[in-house]
Order: sequence, then C-alpha cells, then structure tokens
Amino acid sequence: EVDGDYPRWSKIEPKRYAYCNESARTGDFPVKPGKRIVKYVLLPCPQDNSNRGVIDDTARRNLTRPDRAVTETILDARKAECVEKPIVCVCGGVQSDSNGNQLVGVVFESTDGRDLGLSALQSLWYRYYQFVAVVSECFMIPSLFFWLNMLEPAAKHFPNFF
Repeated sequence: EVDGDYPRWSKIEPKRYAYCNESARTGDFPVKPGKRIVKYVLLPCPQDNSNRGVIDDTARRNLTRPDRAVTETILDARKAECVEKPIVCVCGGVQSDSNGNQLVGVVFESTDGRDLGLSALQSLWYRYYQFVAVVSECFMIPSLFFWLNMLEPAAKHFPNFF
C-alpha cells in the first residue's frame, strides 16, 4: 500500500539519502495523490542498460514506471541483505537542462544507502541492477470500502440477495 498524500512526498529531504543531487526538486519526481495498492515486478538487467533503455523496455512490456512514493515504499520494505541485486527506479519525467542534456529522475540503492538524483538519459546501469516496473495500481476509495465492508455481513444473512 502506497500513500501518495503522505507529507514525506511533498519535499525532498537530502538527509534521507546517502547522496542527493543538489539540483533535484520535488517537481522532478511527481507523486500520484491518494492511497493505492500497487503490484510491481523487478526486471533483471541482462546487459548494461541506459535510462532510455529502461524507459523503452518498461513501455514495450506494457508496464509503467513507478513514482517516487512507490519506489521508496518498496525500498523501505527491503532488507539490507537484498542489496546484492540493487534496485533502480527511473521515476521522473524526461526533461532538458540548460545545456540541452536530457535528464530523468532516479532513485536507487547504492553501497552507501539510497541515492536520489537526476541522471542523463544515456547513463548506463550495470547488469547486476534490477528495475522496478508497475504492473497495476488500484486506488483506494474510502467510502466505497466502507460500503463494501457494510455489505459483507449482510450478504451472510441474505445470500440470494447479493
């Protein structure tokens, strides 16, 4: 479960990261509002791959890239011993800097901890990394869950009605 409304996502706090690119802004890592259940897969990197390659591979598989809230929720749940296959999430939109370089937001595990920054589209990730891709998202609507929970006991008493 991911809560896009959690205050943590409204700003980037460099102290949370082993490395935080000083030019990274919250707008570089948009987060979808609301609570949602997210199903994701970890895609292996069979060969060194660029950020552009990760973006293209995710789209080719009809998957979506995670936002920062999904990414960091996954990383928060990982055990330290899992880092032999570190996770990379290409989770921002593609943008151009003042020199015309195309950049994208990334969050990834490193030997020092978690890093956040802007990375060039042609930057390579080595084959020991794995990438997060979102399979599906289901937004939670509180009033709907309330009514469904109310109907469940009634269904036991009136099985032919529901």
